[in-house]
Amino acid sequence: MYKRIVFLLILFLGISFVSALDLTVNNPVQDEIYPSRTVVINLDSDDVANFYYKKDTLANTKWKRLCMMETVCEKRFRFDEGDNMISFKAVTEGGEQDFVYDVSFEVDSSKPRIHTMTPRRGSYIKGDLFSVIYTEDNLQEITLDYGTPTDIRMASRTDCTPGRNQVCNFENVDLTDFDGKEIEYWFAVSDELRTVTSRRTLVNVDTTAPELNYFDYTISRGSATFVFEIKEQNFKDISYIDNNDRNPRWKRLCTRLRDGSCSRRIPFARGEHLLDIVAVDKAGNSLVIEDDLLIIV
Repeated sequence: MYKRIVFLLILFLGISFVSALDLTVNNPVQDEIYPSRTVVINLDSDDVANFYYKKDTLANTKWKRLCMMETVCEKRFRFDEGDNMISFKAVTEGGEQDFVYDVSFEVDSSKPRIHTMTPRRGSYIKGDLFSVIYTEDNLQEITLDYGTPTDIRMASRTDCTPGRNQVCNFENVDLTDFDGKEIEYWFAVSDELRTVTSRRTLVNVDTTAPELNYFDYTISRGSATFVFEIKEQNFKDISYIDNNDRNPRWKRLCTRLRDGSCSRRIPFARGEHLLDIVAVDKAGNSLVIEDDLLIIV
């Protein structure tokens, strides 16, 4: 009863006392990010004391003892992945106490993972798309390095989406200076603690569209014979679409060049045929012949 009266009197008069005990939290550090779920707790006080902790700030949460009658307390403790909060107190044998509340920190024990990337090894590319699939919840940056051993360039993005099996694209990368060369590229995915780098992949650069040296066709007996002369080292194919068809769709004309030339005879129905013709190389560069009117009588 006497202690209760004294306590109420202290509250009424606004009297405050500073405990002679001084508790210091050396680790975990406020707002620190730890690469392992096992974190060392390191506390000290200026007097022999019992050390306690609790992992949340709810009033009914019980304090749990860490060390007994020490001036330095060090324990390894396993925390949850992500955000954590912990409070500490020290109590001397004489009942003096000191508290440190709400030490907040983060655990990020999973390093970034790179799953797949494009373009594939040996591909012919023009720089329209580099892509990586990755997993990282605390993503900070993704970089793309590319070039030759004597000329490596870099692009970076900090706006890609964190999470599992996410995709980050680097579009329209300027590879003009590497036209006709073999280059290597790789990705690096970073969180706040570490960076993971992909394998290096060799690809072939072709930023030049096929060049048309000659094109003509002759009509005979309900068919048209097309003749092309094209300058293209990495030729893929020539296709056409008949816009006057009832169901227009792309059809192949040529899939290879012989001494830079290609010829193909195609039957057509009687009437007008408005053709679009496209020559494409392996990197996706294209040469387009539009609105070529062919009449079969």
